[in-house]
Parts: sequence; C-alpha cells; structure tokens
Amino acid sequence: MDELRDISIQLGLQDRVSLPGFLRDWTSRCSEFDIYVQPSLHEGLCISVLEAMAQGMLVVASDVGGIKQYGHDRNNMIKIKGETHIEIAEGLAAAMTLDSEVVTQLRSNAMRTVKEEFGPAIVARQWHSAMENLLKLAGSGKKYVPKT
Repeated sequence: MDELRDISIQLGLQDRVSLPGFLRDWTSRCSEFDIYVQPSLHEGLCISVLEAMAQGMLVVASDVGGIKQYGHDRNNMIKIKGETHIEIAEGLAAAMTLDSEVVTQLRSNAMRTVKEEFGPAIVARQWHSAMENLLKLAGSGKKYVPKT
C-alpha cells in the first residue's frame, strides 16, 4: 500500500487517488469515489465487486471466477483482460475516458445485474434448490421447508 501511495505522489495524483486500506463499512463511502478497481488473479463469486455494482459504482475488474459469469465488458463494467500493471492501467484508462452517458449506463446496468441475478427472491430459490438436492443426495426422502 505504501508503494502505491508513493507512486500516486510521484505522479502528482495524491489528490485524485484514495487508498484507504481496510474499511469495515466501505459501502458507506462509495459516493466519494468514481471507480471501484478489483484486479485479481483468482476469485470466487467476488462479493466486493457485486457490492460495488449494487452501489452503482463504475467497476474495473479482472475477468476471473464468478465475474466471468455476471460481469459483461462495456455493459455493466470494464473488464481487465490480464494481470500485469500495464493491463490494469489500460482498464483504468478505458474507464476514465468513457463519455459520461456511457458511465451512467454502465452503472445502471451494474445495479440491474445485481438486482436481477442476486436479489433476495433469486437467492432464496437457489438456497431452496440446493437444500432439496442435498436432502436427495443424503437419501433422507425429506422435503426442505424453509423456516420463516
């Protein structure tokens, strides 16, 4: 983190780049930032990217893990194709040079993706299906009845 902070100072970007480190409730500060960047080599579902999308942030993320399924380049985020600092910089440059109308559409599409693919009703159906399959595999013959 210190090395990145030093680079931002050397480039004269310290007033435009924030590297806050760990934040317990980072979504409360989303309105302070323009872009959420998630360069990764490996990811599962990548909940932090989904959280950023749900907050309507412009996301720049690696095309790995679950992001491959729900992230759509130039539709609801900007995807980083590789893992080098040059490829990450290219993804950021692409995001920073977008027309404001395109950015607005990407943010809107991101929020819609989260709502349509990860909303409470969808998660509940997936959970119910997983529990039913687990009970079948266990051979119990029981039906899953969710607690209300």
